[in-house]
Amino acid sequence: MTPKHLPQFQGLDHKDIADKIIERGNGDSVAKNISQFQVSDHKYIADKLIEGGEGNYVAEYLSQFQGLDHKEIADKLIDRGNGGSVAVHLSQFQGLDHKEIADKLIDRRWGWYVAYNLPQFQGLDHKYIADKIIERGDGDSVAKKISQFQVSDHKYIADKLIEGGEGNYVAEYLSQFQGLDHKDIADKIIERGKGGSVAQNLPKFQGLDHKDIADKLIKRGEGNYVANNLSKFQGLDDVFIAKHHLR
Repeated sequence: MTPKHLPQFQGLDHKDIADKIIERGNGDSVAKNISQFQVSDHKYIADKLIEGGEGNYVAEYLSQFQGLDHKEIADKLIDRGNGGSVAVHLSQFQGLDHKEIADKLIDRRWGWYVAYNLPQFQGLDHKYIADKIIERGDGDSVAKKISQFQVSDHKYIADKLIEGGEGNYVAEYLSQFQGLDHKDIADKIIERGKGGSVAQNLPKFQGLDHKDIADKLIKRGEGNYVANNLSKFQGLDDVFIAKHHLR
């Protein structure tokens, strides 16, 4: 028997059936077909799913559950480790303070869920959110999704990432940043000890003197990055390459 066939069965204790299905690890079918279960308290089923580690299905099918306090459900999901499902299905939840939810997720080191689902969050100060996510060590998600952030100055975000030791993500997702001075960014990334990411992503940087970049890396004892990415460097003559043993 599957929940969608439940109406064909007579004399069943639907609460007991729901319990058994959830306990067998098939809580998704209960959540998806919750309207088929003749139970007076959907909160009981929701709590059962959340406590059993399947709260993500409550979030996914939240609109089918009746009589739930959405704020209470969101808090329980976050507390039980399913905070990502709140972010992914945020539009299903009614009456939430989106800033409060974002703060809770970021504080638990799930800031990447906020960054990846940022368009669903309403009323956020995107600069504040970016700052906080970066400060919690999840700056890669900010860099990767920088186009989602409504901030007037991408340089501020790039500098924040570089200063926080995550300049490699600026280099990796450089094409998504707007209004940056690529030479300035490359120099800052190298100075902060992430010069390898400049070498690895060198084709993404515009207007650089590749020999100058190679010189800077070599002087910092990071000539291996030049050697390992030699095909990406333009304008290095054979004398330079031989002198620094790049082959």
